[in-house]
Amino acid sequence: MILQACATERTIRQVAIAIAALDLTLSIGFHGQDSAFTKAWRDSHRLPPPGSDDLTTSQRLRSKATYHHQYALEQYGKAVKQMSLNIATGKSSIRTLLLICVMTTCFEVMHGNHEAACSQICE
Repeated sequence: MILQACATERTIRQVAIAIAALDLTLSIGFHGQDSAFTKAWRDSHRLPPPGSDDLTTSQRLRSKATYHHQYALEQYGKAVKQMSLNIATGKSSIRTLLLICVMTTCFEVMHGNHEAACSQICE
């Protein structure tokens, strides 16, 4: 249902992209077996861009993960703005809004923002 909605609804597509980028961020971090990885990217730890020759393998993985994390946040921000605009203008159906709420809850849980996820469910 979500994949079908991605074809027609820009907001759902952006949240899906954000979730995929966040999943890639987490996959790279755990693949690198860096126990401090999650804390590092949540604290916006910055490293040189991917591909720099003077980086260790761990630093390269962190750099790639940081890039994907930033992209996930950008897409999520665009989706939230578009969702707000659609609600204000009445352009979204109830079905679309429910799908977006489910997906934003998933994103927030994956990102570690459990309070934001709970507010999506409770409100």
